[in-house]
Amino acid sequence: MNLRWIGFDDRNISRIRWVGLLGQIRPINLLSSVKAEVLKAESPEHGFTSAFKKLIDKSFYAVGLCSRHDLGASTSIYLTAEKDGQSKKRTKGAFFQKASVLLPNHDITLEAAWPELFVDRNSRYWELPDSISFDCLSLVSDSGLRYRFGIQNNGGSAKAVDFVDGQPPASLNPGVCAKAAFSYEKSKDLWRIPETKEDLALAKGESGEFRNTAYDISMKDPHATISGIFGKFLDSSKLIL
Repeated sequence: MNLRWIGFDDRNISRIRWVGLLGQIRPINLLSSVKAEVLKAESPEHGFTSAFKKLIDKSFYAVGLCSRHDLGASTSIYLTAEKDGQSKKRTKGAFFQKASVLLPNHDITLEAAWPELFVDRNSRYWELPDSISFDCLSLVSDSGLRYRFGIQNNGGSAKAVDFVDGQPPASLNPGVCAKAAFSYEKSKDLWRIPETKEDLALAKGESGEFRNTAYDISMKDPHATISGIFGKFLDSSKLIL
């Protein structure tokens, strides 16, 4: 559960800046802990006291500060810092650029965090002392081909969070890891009624607003289509130690 309060917002034509204060609570862990204290209490008074102590336990809460600054129409910087009740601090910075000038028709993301949390395929959390990553994503093309590649540099060894057994994924080993994925999607219309000028026309409502003539824009375009998608994911760890 996250609670957000926006403390500063500056908007104009060239940029958008804002600062937010975040609050986080772990309701499942908190309720389970309170329930366990109440069940093992020797008396109602003792159970109430133990439950109250759990409600004010800092380990179930976290607070953070985040900010965003738009450098242009397609470029922005995002910074965040948080601290939980166990005195753990996390800092993260990210640089986003849509339809990059250096790589047209691509989105670029550069992130750095210390420490960083990752989730594996078994929904288990791992913590790295520091991590830097670069990601490049192609935009949707008319041909149906789309790809994504990235490089990640891990500093230190990954540590398990809230569990003991298990080995971290190979992509979290110290060093540089490269990842790439691609997909190809194609669709073919078996039957479709061509749109007319009347379909694209806007109708004026009683209150003066304009809307499409069809109540549901998808219902005015009946068609039968067959489509398919094929993709592959590649992962190479320990490129540089």
